[in-house]
Amino acid sequence: MIPAACSPHKSDQSATSPEHRWEMVRRFCQANLWLHPDDRELRRGGLSYTIDTVEDVQRQYPDDELLLLIGLDSLSGLASWWRVHDLLKMVTVVTVWRDDTSCEDVEAWLSAFEPHEAQQLRAHLLTVSAVPASSTEIRRALRAGVPTAEDWLDPLVARYITEQRLYRSP
Repeated sequence: MIPAACSPHKSDQSATSPEHRWEMVRRFCQANLWLHPDDRELRRGGLSYTIDTVEDVQRQYPDDELLLLIGLDSLSGLASWWRVHDLLKMVTVVTVWRDDTSCEDVEAWLSAFEPHEAQQLRAHLLTVSAVPASSTEIRRALRAGVPTAEDWLDPLVARYITEQRLYRSP
């Protein structure tokens, strides 16, 4: 799991510091031992373009198949990502199909690609009912004080958010 230093897709970079995001990733990986926290984008700094990171990982693991796990909200904008045509040649995209995802959502997402890009796309949709909201929706619920929002998070991450008073309205 690799937190971005500075996402080119998010205009509000002030919401949570890279240090807090790194600590949440680290704690999440402690509870999910099949995941490994990786701070390469934080160390590199600047805008975090996925293609740069994938090229770096591919140099490190040249014989491995690379899977890019992204949320459905990120998937909907994937066609606009920097050097997406190169990215799609290098990775298999994996995203979560939540209970509220429809076939129309996926069709709309696919229609954003040029036909030659859609043909080279390798993607898998995972069905997960345990996470009812995107990370954006979870942050919004935390800011609004929704009592069940922390139930959507790993307990170690939820505790850190509470201790650090993250995502609270001023």
